[in-house]
Amino acid sequence: MSGQDRSRCGPGPNVLTGPHLRPAGPGGREEGGTTEEDHVVAGRDGGSAGPPGPAEGGLVALLAALGGCGDEEEVARTGLEHAVRALGGTRGCVLHGGDPVAWLGVEDREGARALVAAGGAVAAAGAGDDRLLVAGCGPLDGDGEELLAVLAGVLGLALRTARAVEAARGRQRLAAHLHDVQRALAHRSPHAEVLQRVVSGAHACLSADDREGSRTSVHLRLHGTPEERGTASAGDSDPDAPGAERVAAPVSDLGAFVGALVATRTGRGFSALEEADLRAFAEQVGLALTGARTARAVEDALHDSITGLPGRAHFLETLDRALLEEGGDLALLFVDLDRFKEVNDLLGHAAGDELLVVVADRLRSAVRGTDVAARLGGDEFAVLVRDPAGPEVVAALAERIIRAVSSPVALRAGTASVGASVGVALREPGVPAADLLAQADTAMYAAKRAGRGRFRVHGGAGDDSQLGGEQAAEGR
Repeated sequence: MSGQDRSRCGPGPNVLTGPHLRPAGPGGREEGGTTEEDHVVAGRDGGSAGPPGPAEGGLVALLAALGGCGDEEEVARTGLEHAVRALGGTRGCVLHGGDPVAWLGVEDREGARALVAAGGAVAAAGAGDDRLLVAGCGPLDGDGEELLAVLAGVLGLALRTARAVEAARGRQRLAAHLHDVQRALAHRSPHAEVLQRVVSGAHACLSADDREGSRTSVHLRLHGTPEERGTASAGDSDPDAPGAERVAAPVSDLGAFVGALVATRTGRGFSALEEADLRAFAEQVGLALTGARTARAVEDALHDSITGLPGRAHFLETLDRALLEEGGDLALLFVDLDRFKEVNDLLGHAAGDELLVVVADRLRSAVRGTDVAARLGGDEFAVLVRDPAGPEVVAALAERIIRAVSSPVALRAGTASVGASVGVALREPGVPAADLLAQADTAMYAAKRAGRGRFRVHGGAGDDSQLGGEQAAEGR
């Protein structure tokens, strides 16, 4: 029903409006000194001990109408329309906690508040958060006051029921979305993805009851280190819209304030339950930040701080797991830079670190996607080759690494030229990771003795040998 139609709403069928008005006194005014513009209010807990008498038909119609309502907003609107018709009023509103939740015959919420503030004759029946206000019906007689109290009691019960149902649905939505976030955390999903899931989940819960004229959006604002800083948004409402309602839940990481999860809404405010839901999602942001920091700490412990490659301990763990796998060939390449000390001595250690970063990038580009490159320390690197599909593949990889590393490197302090000597060890039954690495190391020193810039493969007996029956290749 439109606002224009509601403003003209008159008595409906099966209701008795005239008999509930006090007889008019002299001069056309009703006895008691009130006018047609007076309004009455009843609490949700009111009601008489007996049935509402001649208004029974209107009450039956109200109960039937309320039974078909889907949510609190529809219940309040339907109950108000029936009450205004039953009492012959022209305007009215339903209040919850003193704030209008439905109105009739006025333009908007502010109009409903003005209607409440106008005052007049009041017939409050009982206490409670819900109030039914009807205006423009004139002063009521005893039957009218009884009918208003009964209507308010029925409407209050229907509103409580609707809120209970909506709360249960809201708890289910909240639990489902929080579970989705926690699953992403458990699976170590990317940090930005987890944050967006939190914001999207909060928006889904808070916007579930949005109607025409009501829009909700959620925004996350974080500060801190570049890794921790981030934003995420969900919803299409303007967070800076004039008159918009806003509520914020602080985000903390290990007790320190790092930002806020902010919900913005036009058309209506936020309930205490919705504010609690927003805080629950803000806590998930805090968990995501703590998880991300822990993951970074683990990553830093397992990876080389200069090159970003896996460190020695991480590489040996990976090698151990690979050796425990049944079947499949495996090769280990030990890469040692030639003339690296000269770079440190001539250009400085900062230039040496810069060179190590370039070498690591070249190693990444030279190996296959299934291979694992690592920095063991100093100027030593290693590459784990899974299922090399023949010795010629290992030979080709070793030569490719030597060529890539040997290309001159332009550094801030000058141009540096280094080489690489590579030792190769092939998987043998029962040989642990540390021994296999030692074999590759021995073969690498054999390559250095042979003139550097080349590779050698370690034999099962510890002798320098030929790869695949051919002479060990020199790096070009």
